[in-house]
Amino acid sequence: AELNVKQWRDPVGAAELAGAVAGIVACLEEASGPQSQKRLMQWLEGLLESVEDLPYKGRAVANVFVFDLDAALGITSALEGPRGRLLDTTHSVIERLCQQNPNDAQAARDLSVSQERLGDFNLRRGESGDADRALEAYQQSLDTRQRLYQQNPNDAQAARDLSVSHDRLGDFYLRRGESGDADRALEAFQQSLDTRQRLNQQNPNDAQAARDLSISLNKQGDFYLRRGGSGDADRALEAYQKCHETLERLYQQNPNDAQAARDLSVSHERLGDFYLRRGGSGDADRTLEAYQQSLEIDERLYHQNPNDAQAARGLSVSLNKLGDFYLRRGGSGDADRALEAYQQSLDTRQPLYQQNPNDAQAARDLSVSHERLGDFYLRRGESGDADRALEAYQQSLDTRQRLNQQNPNDA
Repeated sequence: AELNVKQWRDPVGAAELAGAVAGIVACLEEASGPQSQKRLMQWLEGLLESVEDLPYKGRAVANVFVFDLDAALGITSALEGPRGRLLDTTHSVIERLCQQNPNDAQAARDLSVSQERLGDFNLRRGESGDADRALEAYQQSLDTRQRLYQQNPNDAQAARDLSVSHDRLGDFYLRRGESGDADRALEAFQQSLDTRQRLNQQNPNDAQAARDLSISLNKQGDFYLRRGGSGDADRALEAYQKCHETLERLYQQNPNDAQAARDLSVSHERLGDFYLRRGGSGDADRTLEAYQQSLEIDERLYHQNPNDAQAARGLSVSLNKLGDFYLRRGGSGDADRALEAYQQSLDTRQPLYQQNPNDAQAARDLSVSHERLGDFYLRRGESGDADRALEAYQQSLDTRQRLNQQNPNDA
């Protein structure tokens, strides 16, 4: 709380800004009681409003509150009250700044982001009336972005922001699940897809536009698969295949782009999951082919970046998928193939955990691998398999006990 208005008004470096945000969060966490926290909140709100008459600097401070400080407060559930209050205050300031500068596109964009953040906060908090507040905020964000897009139909950022708003509304309706919400969700996802298709056609070599289009196609595929109505399986497959074609083109244009390769791998995996679920004639072969193609990409990524945790995790997941497939198919030699895949997945996850012993995800993944091997041995039931299963389960338990000790408040 030793910060003063000048520190916020004047440009500061990234490290200084991060330190200031961390200091505020620490003060809020250490506040001895409601009155102390209330005084600090009043100071923060006063600080924000003190720069409202300086449009450029006011916007800069507001953005610090909306992004940096909001994200930092979001880590600690005990600070949910101050976080909501700051979001409300920041939104009011940004709204007034926008009214003072009605032709400023950046001010309007800041407002739409603030509205979206308010929606996210209310949806996450989930108290009485919060769903309606979230919907209202998402709708306001969409309205703001529609105006921006209509004023700037060739602005790729405005188009992208609009598609994100449609997606947010679609996700909201899908989550709420009231009468008519499925149709509303589909309409929102379709509007997002339409916007991204136009953006991709206008910018065929733009990797971000292609990736955004693939996300919309995946959302639509997931929607149809979840709804499960007549013809929805075919619609889902068509969406997944179009997504796959988009990502293949993107990867061919950017063969050294790890993200493009990872996205293509996930697309193969999604197609494999679809075929496995459908279970039609020839689908087992299609599933295996898709999983193997996903694995080949993940192996290349891992060999290119052996110290990359994401690449290691992607490879281990692909190996587990393949192991599960072989175990389910149960053909001649499939048990050995499944065991080999599970063992390779474990071998990938063990060094990842050793390199990152405090990484909860790495620990969780390792425990799952031990458990999978235990299940395999228990199911196979050959001589010595009971001991092998027990050992694997014990190793899984040991890993989870360490994880629990490191994170006692993690449900």
